[in-house]
Amino acid sequence: MDRKDAYCLGKTGDIYTVYLFDGGTAIIDVGGSGGSYTISYHDPVSGNRVQGEAAVVTENGQLRLTAPSATKGKDWIVLLQS
Repeated sequence: MDRKDAYCLGKTGDIYTVYLFDGGTAIIDVGGSGGSYTISYHDPVSGNRVQGEAAVVTENGQLRLTAPSATKGKDWIVLLQS
C-alpha cells in the first residue's frame, strides 16, 4: 500500500478490504499479474454502496483504487473480490 493512512486486509488472490481515510487514491499490491477484481465502495457512515468497475491487475501486481468522492473527511471502505 502506498499510503500510511489507509488499511488493507485480505486473502492473497481472493478478497481484499481497504479503508481509505479522506477518500483519495491508493495503490495496493495484490501480487501476480493478469487477475481481475470486482470493486465496490462503501460509505461507512451512511452504509451506501457505489459499484466500481472491474479492474485488471497490472503486470507488476499493483491495482489503483480511487474513491468515488474526493470530499475532505469522507472515508470509504473498498471491497475487492476476484
